[in-house]
Amino acid sequence: MIRTRVFTAVLSGALLLTVSACGGDDAETTAGAAPTAAATTAAAEATTAPATEAAAPADDKALCKEAGAAAKKMSADMATLITDAIQNGTEPSPADYKTLLTDMDQALTAVVGTADSKVAAAMKEVAAQSAKAAAAPDPVEAASDPAFEKSGTALTAACKKVGVKVNF
Repeated sequence: MIRTRVFTAVLSGALLLTVSACGGDDAETTAGAAPTAAATTAAAEATTAPATEAAAPADDKALCKEAGAAAKKMSADMATLITDAIQNGTEPSPADYKTLLTDMDQALTAVVGTADSKVAAAMKEVAAQSAKAAAAPDPVEAASDPAFEKSGTALTAACKKVGVKVNF
């Protein structure tokens, strides 16, 4: 129980840093809701495409922007999860964390398609680490694996090289 509380506190701080690091001017913040909806629509269309037809690869900047949108959505969902838990005097369950990690895996997998750049490889690794942590009996402990953090750091660096600021 204490480990979950510590993780929740650390994750809350990380979320705040992620949100502040991804922030820009007010125009970008206001416009941020539309790309998220578009990303959701694109992800839904990608998952409903026939299995024989792979998604077309996107350019690295577009991939990074979509990854940033997925990170912002996860941050917002995590903040809601934690806020609700605090208000209810409970702690988020492993199933709650599993849902967040599964959503991240699915969002990144849908967007990356068959792209094969360094950014795409980093996105695929973050998705794989998210899926691995979601499948674990204790997703919180699994997400604390150094390989998970390393994959996020690699994606952040790959996006930085193409001029897009994201923070995983």
